[in-house]
Amino acid sequence: MLNKQKRIIILNGTIITPFNLLEDSMIVVRNGKIKTIKKREDFTIPSGAEIIEAKDKFVVPGYLDMHLHGGGGYDFMDGTYQAVQQIALTHTRFGTTALLP
Repeated sequence: MLNKQKRIIILNGTIITPFNLLEDSMIVVRNGKIKTIKKREDFTIPSGAEIIEAKDKFVVPGYLDMHLHGGGGYDFMDGTYQAVQQIALTHTRFGTTALLP
């Protein structure tokens, strides 16, 4: 059995980095991790890769929310595992990858 690595290519979006905006670039994701960001003309898209078209969209790293009280109908003051889990799931839908209650 061949061990194929899943590749995702994000094309044509405006990539926001901590330092600048990148136009006409693409992001190559392999097995869930960003492997490279390149100018579109410098890279040939591999066959079988999943393509995500991001035209007229911004592509950003995950957000860190440094101050929140809850989400999804729950509050951290509820003090339950279910509350924390639902808050995390709710904020994930909006691009938050880490949070600090």
